[in-house]
Amino acid sequence: MIIMPKKVVENKKNWIEKRNVVNEMRTYNMGLEELRIFNTYLAKINARDPVGTRAVRFPVSYFQELMCVDKININSLKAVSHRLLQKIVDIPDDDGGFTAFQLFKVCIVKKDDSGEWYMDIDAHDLALPLMFEFKDKYFTYGLENVLILKSANQIRMYEILKQFENTGFRIVTIEKLREYLGILPTEYPQYKDFRKEVLEICRKAIDENTDITFTYESHGKKGRGGKVLALKFLISQNKKNLSVLKPDEQLGECRVGRCDVLADESPVVIVDERKNEKKFVVSEVQEKPREYTCVEDYDDYELGYIAQACKFEFNELEMAEIKTYLDVLVPHKKYFEDEVEQYKYLLPIYSTLNRQADIQKIKSRFGYIIGILKVMRTDFEKEQHKRVIEAMKEFQ
Repeated sequence: MIIMPKKVVENKKNWIEKRNVVNEMRTYNMGLEELRIFNTYLAKINARDPVGTRAVRFPVSYFQELMCVDKININSLKAVSHRLLQKIVDIPDDDGGFTAFQLFKVCIVKKDDSGEWYMDIDAHDLALPLMFEFKDKYFTYGLENVLILKSANQIRMYEILKQFENTGFRIVTIEKLREYLGILPTEYPQYKDFRKEVLEICRKAIDENTDITFTYESHGKKGRGGKVLALKFLISQNKKNLSVLKPDEQLGECRVGRCDVLADESPVVIVDERKNEKKFVVSEVQEKPREYTCVEDYDDYELGYIAQACKFEFNELEMAEIKTYLDVLVPHKKYFEDEVEQYKYLLPIYSTLNRQADIQKIKSRFGYIIGILKVMRTDFEKEQHKRVIEAMKEFQ
């Protein structure tokens, strides 16, 4: 039985601030232990102070709680440190190139003056912009939400949905979701197995233990034989299990500490006359229509990258629908090459839209693009079907 690290959870200051681009990295796959350590590292640093907090010290007793073991030896620590130092991230460039580097540059295991073992972990210099001094395009969550989950799949599912909690939904292809979760193509190749062994288990675990809950449904056109190609997740706050604070505790120490970082409005003091207590709440701000002018304006980095082809004309939901067509039309490649190829594929289609707009008035520019993509996908699927028939004839 896996027991959640209680001492870690009891500290309500364990807030994680994670950049969207870090959360979207497909080369970021980690096992359960590594995810727990990485998230704990993010919770212990101050994202506004890289110089003073980039190096984090973990007592061995802390590791024992994270790894849910009674004892841990030097060989186990060595294995964990080696795995952490082997985590490589790829950052794509606008011209199709990339920069690759480690997340962490050093792990030091020693005894302190009292004879207690500890491990110091320091981030790689090139990784600092991913974890420090960012002002937007990030999301926050309490460390206890991920420490209580019992598999890497559950943690990653929570993270990729938590990022879109404010949006309320997320559309993602099955192929992309598998990559985010680190599931190999040979694992659960049938959707019914993927749904039973991954989606449903994650849904139940997240609903029972974290601050969000979700449902999901198939989205867009299905593949041959009714194959599900994409899912739409509906995400909401889990009111029955608020992970950081109970309803009676409205905005305690850690929440008030975040007000100056996360809210533009100052906290408002409300007096509870029945208890003669003051409570802090953050006044709600009227949400303005969101503007998209650069890649970073999109919560999903890949959608933002592809949106460059359309000069950021379409919002996140519209780009997600466009991408469901591109995922079928553009041959799959590894790592970040998908986005580059889909960007190139979309460029001439957007040019066609603009040329047609110069000739006649187009009522819905987004609808026009979708219309083109629908025709192209139908032609593509007919051609694929034709090739299958010809291959069967040759075989016979």
